[in-house]
Amino acid sequence: MATPESKRIRLSSQDLQNTANANEEVETNVLLKIPNGVCYKNFNEMRKNEKLCDIKIIAKNGEEIWAHKDVLAANSEYFNIMFNSQFKESKELEIQIQDLDPYALSLLIDFIYTSELAVNVQNVQEILNGICLLQLNEIIHSECIDYIKSRIDPANCLGMKEMAECLGLKDFYTFCLSYALVHFSHVYKNEEFLLITFDQILQMIKSKDLCANEENVYKSVIKWIKYDLENRDKHLPDLMEYVRLPIVSQEFFESTVDKEPLLKLNNNCIKYLNEAYTVHTVFGTELEAPHSIRTQYRQNYSEHVVIMGKRAQHHLPLLFNIITNQCRTIPTVIPLNSKGETYLLDDGRLFDLGGIEGNEDYFPYPSNDSEYYNIKHDKWFKMNSLNNKYRVDYAVIALNGLIYAVGGYFEYREVKFVEQFDPKTNIWKNVAPMLHGRVAPALCALNGCMYAIGGNQYIGNHSLSLVEKYDPSTDSWEEVAKLNHARSHAGAVAVNGKIYVFGGFHSNFTIEVFCPYKNTWSVLPSTVLNSLNMYGACNAFNVKLHLKSEIFKLID
Repeated sequence: MATPESKRIRLSSQDLQNTANANEEVETNVLLKIPNGVCYKNFNEMRKNEKLCDIKIIAKNGEEIWAHKDVLAANSEYFNIMFNSQFKESKELEIQIQDLDPYALSLLIDFIYTSELAVNVQNVQEILNGICLLQLNEIIHSECIDYIKSRIDPANCLGMKEMAECLGLKDFYTFCLSYALVHFSHVYKNEEFLLITFDQILQMIKSKDLCANEENVYKSVIKWIKYDLENRDKHLPDLMEYVRLPIVSQEFFESTVDKEPLLKLNNNCIKYLNEAYTVHTVFGTELEAPHSIRTQYRQNYSEHVVIMGKRAQHHLPLLFNIITNQCRTIPTVIPLNSKGETYLLDDGRLFDLGGIEGNEDYFPYPSNDSEYYNIKHDKWFKMNSLNNKYRVDYAVIALNGLIYAVGGYFEYREVKFVEQFDPKTNIWKNVAPMLHGRVAPALCALNGCMYAIGGNQYIGNHSLSLVEKYDPSTDSWEEVAKLNHARSHAGAVAVNGKIYVFGGFHSNFTIEVFCPYKNTWSVLPSTVLNSLNMYGACNAFNVKLHLKSEIFKLID
């Protein structure tokens, strides 16, 4: 039904006349909307014909660009300050802009009038530079940044990082640096890497976030030094301090490192060689050498993932090689007695939450029991149950020292519920719900955020390809790229800055990898062996390098 206000607006001219004749006072406001850009389109036509223009911009190549001061000032803070201040340019009929590429400057002036901007790989850096200088609309600024992010690769990320630093784009600088650290094994092989400064290479190889095996770190340093040996040789000792020679493979040490004359001829590098000799010849691979940063494995780099089945089945777990993308069986039977959800915190506490009791196939009912195992005390401790005690088939993850229970089903439907448990207070609380309800999603923590991957719809038993990300700093969820293969009960793990998802119901045993920098999923050619179970349901765990030898003892 129309409101009184809308009725008043819809009065016809005849109605108005009749009302006026009846000596009734009527005030009618009608809002007329003109499509965005119509007025500016006319301005642009006048600009092209040099009509009513009051400013001429001279680019550094001499090109003349006519415009209107009021239009420029309304869309650019740079021009607003220039034309509405005591600067001499405010009274000039002609100004020069020498700090921008002429072609980019012309495109940006066109954009002010047309709201259209043609961006490509060749011009995006110059355009972004122009947007920052002219202080244009934040939306177009963000879209340019997003475009660059989608095109970043190991060959250009360092140049992008330098540009971001010059323009004062802190968030974009952090993005580029993070990308370079995660993809370092490919970055150092490109020409851009050879052109960086000493401070820039030192920043990367000493970073705790570097994802690379130590052989590649060593190669990058030697390659960078030799590119300009005369000027860079003096930096070799400072760089070798952060190369962890004691943990390179013995074969690589003997065939490559021990034969490098740059190290043997530099007195300040001898101590690093001797330290490595001690580990490789005296202590062997057990790394019982005195504590040193160079004898510690990089915490942010792994080469293997252990994949285990679910649901209290005896099985042979799998070892997946991140480098070769190949699976192999670990010949050790691992019994899983829990029918709930388990998760291991970094402090050694193993949490076992709820689950199903009774006969899982015929008479299942939810379990309210939750407890955790403290390795230090070798003892199980009771803990408070979830607030929603009858929710089952949820997923559990640890993030920033807290436990999260996500999704599941309750009262015959999938739910969006997310509960957070603080081990310090033994209290569960509700946080922001997911955007989509899902049963048995795969969960993964990466870069301080949580990803809910796939899952199942309770009604119809359809697996999902939907993926969303939770940011605890804002207590909010957002959708990210979908999986190529829908799946539930899958295993997910973060390795070297990416998310790997293994198997799951309805997945055809496929393996997918998510790149957060490109927001894309890719399917690997290898698959999960079906030795875990006939459905592909599994858990996945990152094998840190300091545990690698223990895992391989089970195989050899």
